Amino acid sequence: MIIRKIIIIAFSMMLLCNADLFAEETGSDSSTMPEKEYSLPDLYSIALERAERVIIAEQNLFIARKYKDKAFAVLVPRVTGFGNYTEYDESTVAHPRNSAMWGVRLDQSFTMNGKELLAFKIAENNIDKNRYDLESVKEEYLFQVAFSFYDLWRAKTGVEIALVNVERLEKYKESVLIKLKIEELTQTALFRAEAELSGAKTDLVRAKNNHRLAKRALATITGLKEKFNTRDPDLTVEEFALEDLERLKNEALKERPEIKSLDIQSRISDFQVRLSKSAYWPSVSIEGVYSNQENNPASSSPTENFSAGVSMSVPIFDGGLKKADIEEALARKRQTNLAYRELEKYISLEVEQVFYDLMTKRSIIKSLKDQREFANENYNAVERQFKYGLADSINVMDANALLLTSEKKLSEAKYSLKITELKLKRVKGSFIKTEIEK
Repeated sequence: MIIRKIIIIAFSMMLLCNADLFAEETGSDSSTMPEKEYSLPDLYSIALERAERVIIAEQNLFIARKYKDKAFAVLVPRVTGFGNYTEYDESTVAHPRNSAMWGVRLDQSFTMNGKELLAFKIAENNIDKNRYDLESVKEEYLFQVAFSFYDLWRAKTGVEIALVNVERLEKYKESVLIKLKIEELTQTALFRAEAELSGAKTDLVRAKNNHRLAKRALATITGLKEKFNTRDPDLTVEEFALEDLERLKNEALKERPEIKSLDIQSRISDFQVRLSKSAYWPSVSIEGVYSNQENNPASSSPTENFSAGVSMSVPIFDGGLKKADIEEALARKRQTNLAYRELEKYISLEVEQVFYDLMTKRSIIKSLKDQREFANENYNAVERQFKYGLADSINVMDANALLLTSEKKLSEAKYSLKITELKLKRVKGSFIKTEIEK
């Protein structure tokens, strides 16, 4: 009996172990599922579909279109129908048993100077203004997406640089251990190698955490919830010459959605002034009515009536309300014109600043590439000298520090140069055309 129990327990444990192994294998398969890979244009498309601020701007454009529909409705005559039915307790000559009346009424009113047409033109211009406002919101948002995308690439490059640095120092530590065994180095050289390696591993952990944070930031701004990877970006930068500066300024003053929007707002301000002045003009109302009345029992044939009328209203005194409205509209027009001139100055200055910043960083890149190449050759040379006893550990550490610094500077410069190029596209008003519509 005891032997049987032991066999049953052993068999049950074998089943449980096999179940655990199967669960582990299944879990490993799910964890090794390939992560979806996105390019920057892919992220642009995803972000535009999920961005609340873009959807809000799209709704503003939709509201502007409905406002135009309402302004058009004022230009069209209004037609209304009416009718009533009356039931009486007793039928007399004066009052039949019941009676019914129905009819149609047409109304139209307008101001003598075409106030309604002015309101319709304002609505049309407001649609264009909201369209440019939407483009500006998209541009700002997508620039943030691009910024996060390249920031993730910078963090990824930082991990690669830190990992290579750890591998170099581990290799150097192995060389130190070999020399320590044959007593070519003292114990302090090993301590220095271990300290440098420990610091490099700490930098690697920090770089990996920065990479996770950058990836999380990109996922948040684009609305991605699943695991993903990004493709390496194209780091080529468009070439510009110094004489292109004025061309870029003129292009910015024509293409920036903010200045287009403000230009339309200036036109709307003109219409608003004319709209306020229309309060002094007479308004005319036209109406036409058709009615039909029937009685039961019929004391006479159905009665049909048709009437038409015209009325005019002339403003005489309102306590200064119309004057205040006109002065307010004129003040808003002056504000818009001043804002337009200020924006022109700001855009020109912004283009100039970003342009010279791009030229500076572009010239620095070549020097940093040369510096990184020389630092790499220097490290390789010092490492070979160290193997043959022609250089000490301090020389190796200095060469490694120089190489590590040059790699970080070059990576940072590439990132900064690309971001500056995107800024130039944005300030000259071609960001969406070049990044989205290409």
